[in-house]
Parts: sequence; C-alpha cells; structure tokens
Amino acid sequence: LKIVKIREKLSDKANIALAYNNAGWEYQLIGDFEKALEFQLKSYKYYTEAGDDVSTAYPIGNIGIIYNRLGPYAKAIEYSRKTMGARQRAGCSL
Repeated sequence: LKIVKIREKLSDKANIALAYNNAGWEYQLIGDFEKALEFQLKSYKYYTEAGDDVSTAYPIGNIGIIYNRLGPYAKAIEYSRKTMGARQRAGCSL
C-alpha cells in the first residue's frame, strides 16, 4: 500500500495500522477473507506497537469475524473474547 510506505517513513504506526485496517475491511467486503486476514493481522500488530489499546478492538473484532467465516472456530472465539477485553479497557459498553 502506498500510504503505508509514506507512513513508515514518518514512523507513524497508528496510521499504518489504520491503513491496514481499512484495506482489510475492503477485502472482507469483497469476500477475499484470506487477504483480509493478512491486513487485519498487520493492523493489530501496528496498533499494538503504537500502544493504542483502544483501537486494537477494530482489527481484533474483524479477525474474529474472518475466523468465523474461514475457521478454525476456536480462533474466532479467541479473538471475539479479545475484542470484548479491548472494548472494556477502552470504557466502551458491550
């Protein structure tokens, strides 16, 4: 992604994470769940590195949805639980 290359030069991990999250969501919308998973995992990694515990809920939730579609279902449950934890830490109601 071009935007990722620009943000990497700026060491802007939060916006790199956002770019990967948005790309992953687009791949989910067109049904390319393998590619979506690749981008959502990258998004999660960069949000974690940026220390953005609140925003990690977005890729974590999307990863859970993708695993629900692709399997294994144990991973879907694992990421769904992680999403709830991230949302609670952020002070969001469930």
